[in-house]
Amino acid sequence: MTYIKKTTTIVLFLLLVLLVGLFTGASVYYQRTLSRLNDVIRNKEDKITSMSIQIKGLNYNVSLLSEILRIQLEKEENLTAQYVNLVEETSSLSGAKEEIETELTDTEQLLLGLNQELEDCEDNYFGLEEDYLDLNETLADVVQDVLDICDEASPMNISECEDYT
Repeated sequence: MTYIKKTTTIVLFLLLVLLVGLFTGASVYYQRTLSRLNDVIRNKEDKITSMSIQIKGLNYNVSLLSEILRIQLEKEENLTAQYVNLVEETSSLSGAKEEIETELTDTEQLLLGLNQELEDCEDNYFGLEEDYLDLNETLADVVQDVLDICDEASPMNISECEDYT
């Protein structure tokens, strides 16, 4: 082997140390960079997992809200149908009410007319009753006069007076 000079050895040694230092520095640099990159990726994965959980929760809430909305729409349709039926029934009842009120007014007028007619009949009845009493009284007077005449005619032997009593 040949003889290597001391300076060359030192230069080679320094070059070797420099290369080892550069390799070590590059390794440390890449280690840190990859470590930061792994932390960023892990943070992104955690965020993605968190967002996935939130999205699942929101999807569940959306499905619940959709079901609630469907139920409310059914209720609204049912209430709308009931309202329409109620409006129709109200209008028919209003018409029936007007007819009944008209009939009631007619019946009231008829009743007032009949009451007036009843009062007239009562007045007529009382008038006829007075006439009847007067006629009975007059008839009693006539019968009494006939009896008196028959009593006065009895000495005359008129037998037909008995037929008048």
